[in-house]
Amino acid sequence: MNSLAHFRGIGGLELQAVSAGNADDPAVILMETGSAEAGFWTDLAAALVRAGRQVIRLPVPKGETSRLAGDMVSGACENLRAVLNQLPSRPAVIAAGDLASGALAIARQEPVPPVTGLVLIDPALPAEAAAAPAAAPP
Repeated sequence: MNSLAHFRGIGGLELQAVSAGNADDPAVILMETGSAEAGFWTDLAAALVRAGRQVIRLPVPKGETSRLAGDMVSGACENLRAVLNQLPSRPAVIAAGDLASGALAIARQEPVPPVTGLVLIDPALPAEAAAAPAAAPP
């Protein structure tokens, strides 16, 4: 059964996330994008709950394409950082597209990673990584 979970986001604004599963189970945060097939995130959340996880589906900006505007990505990632600071334990995070790159940046910036695991689906590469030549095969 789904319920609403309330968090404080950027500037103290209220975020309403959809939560499913037992609150005592290890948490997994889903940072969804609209680029996945219809039902992908719903099916993933249901599978995680069946596997004994609490799933928190964070609200993220809806873009017309799979690539969100930079300020939307930044805001969604700062909201993730705020939510991570409010949880009683470190969750795993599953993020897609531009949000995956932002989630990775948050995990890398902290002295102690604020997450127990990070699953990145089709992450957008920073410009310098995309421009770097591929390594020659051995």
